[in-house]
Amino acid sequence: MKGLAQNDDRFQGREGFGQWEHALQAHCGAFQCEPPPGREIAGFCGQIISPAFDSTRVGARIISNSPHIHRSHHDIRQDDNDCFFLVHQASGSALIEHGEQRNLLHPGDLVLLDATRPCDIRFQGMAGQLSLILPRNTVQRLASGRRLLLNRTLRADSAPGRIAGALVSELFESSSDNSEETEAMMDALLRLIRPLVSEDMRQPSSCAPRTQAQLLNKVRQAINDSLANPELSPLSLAQAMGCSLRTLHRLFAHEGITLGRYIMERRLERCAETLSRHTDKQKISSIAFDCGFSDLSHFSRAFKARYGQSPKDYRTASGN
Repeated sequence: MKGLAQNDDRFQGREGFGQWEHALQAHCGAFQCEPPPGREIAGFCGQIISPAFDSTRVGARIISNSPHIHRSHHDIRQDDNDCFFLVHQASGSALIEHGEQRNLLHPGDLVLLDATRPCDIRFQGMAGQLSLILPRNTVQRLASGRRLLLNRTLRADSAPGRIAGALVSELFESSSDNSEETEAMMDALLRLIRPLVSEDMRQPSSCAPRTQAQLLNKVRQAINDSLANPELSPLSLAQAMGCSLRTLHRLFAHEGITLGRYIMERRLERCAETLSRHTDKQKISSIAFDCGFSDLSHFSRAFKARYGQSPKDYRTASGN
């Protein structure tokens, strides 16, 4: 199912529930959904949003106040989804029963579900999940021939869980048309979720620690030197460093941050440094452009999310 259009429509009420359930099935396979009980169905609200990157069926962002989503043996026989769902709890919480285990997911937690086994997902109020479909052979390679473990949780408060969740979010939100970059991010994500499928907690590395540290320092310096360039991207960095995108994404995943997020943080820090100095005569838009931002509204939102103040208020508080 290639090229599913991203859908930002909100489904509401009784009719909207049926449309939402159909959209979920189109993106993720045979699942049955329970509407809010009785008259509460009038208050149903949900969204199904496909990832920004184009691929074969890859999952969806699922948002709703449907109390129960489940996949039974009958549903499993209805489709041929011999795959796994990597579920990232984006908001709210959900109780998941899969096999003989039950897990309560909180925001940021991840779990891997086998599509060939029944599962129950019970949302607690309005909740959102990112569900990424992974082929079975991809997951089996992660287990390295060991027995696959089911329904384990990678918690948001762990380093692998934090960066894996950030990578899933970037995969869903990135509008990059570069398949190589998408594959590199996926490769880094798969290495991080290895603990979900196998007891083997080792994280193999493609280069020696000293070589990694040297490359990391070079990449950081290249980023600092190129912040003003709005075309600065993981791909351009890989080309400049003479290494693969996979290597760069693994390198920053090991540091507990995605490469894209690191670039954004450095740009925001550079803007904050400039605003806190003698910049009263320089327009804020000029400062943003000098730091590589080409969209002023995006810059303002990102700056406020990072510093808790608008750029204008931040400069005023700094005495300029």
